[in-house]
Amino acid sequence: MKLLTYALCCLTAFSLTKPAAAQSYNDKDWTTAVFANCGLPDPKGDVPVVEWTRTGQDRKLSFTLQNGQVGTCFTDATARHRAPYWERAEVRQDGNLRLDAVNTISFEATFQSGFQGKRESFFQIHNWGQSCDAYPPLMLKFHRGALQVMALRGVKSTAQRVMRQGRHRNVVSNDFQVADHYGKPIRFRIVFETKEQGQGTMSLFANDIQLVKDARLGFAICAKPHIKFGIYRPGGSSGTSQVAFDDLVIASH
Repeated sequence: MKLLTYALCCLTAFSLTKPAAAQSYNDKDWTTAVFANCGLPDPKGDVPVVEWTRTGQDRKLSFTLQNGQVGTCFTDATARHRAPYWERAEVRQDGNLRLDAVNTISFEATFQSGFQGKRESFFQIHNWGQSCDAYPPLMLKFHRGALQVMALRGVKSTAQRVMRQGRHRNVVSNDFQVADHYGKPIRFRIVFETKEQGQGTMSLFANDIQLVKDARLGFAICAKPHIKFGIYRPGGSSGTSQVAFDDLVIASH
């Protein structure tokens, strides 16, 4: 039953096509548009969940998630994975990453407040395919304020289906605390290599400082990887978290 619930979440939360009513976001210094394929929760008061903000002539896509703002994906309102519900303000790439390639993904993130709760994800490389209930190969999150880089291991799949979804393992050892970086733009760069079928490596840099080098991770070959970012977390245990994203660049070779 637990596996079925997780599979339903993946199948509904990460669709292959952009819904007609989905809000799209793009900027002149981005290489791809993004959209909220599950929609967004209703705002609380006069605080937008997602909005464009400006710093001088530069604009950033800002996310604010407050306690109790349940996501609109199919299973967000369902108790699962040790949470009564799931809160979500998140967008995904319009398109997919390349397989059998080296994908370099860079973006700027400015954390304004929060991210002191449990398992607050701000970036994912996810994986989705019809009849392919795959887990995300990579999740970047803060757990009680400390950075976690969760790489997927132990995946077993064919071109048609997943036999074993695998499990995530934290592969960062640096003491990277979000509170030390409030209000300061951080330039993240991820090198995601997928040249070996079903197996890859990942390196992570923050402001050109390497935090992870060539960590192994698996991915289901029946699915299509894509990036997601924003705020996604267990419900009922966190306060208000705010983060802004900019300069999204994806290059593959």
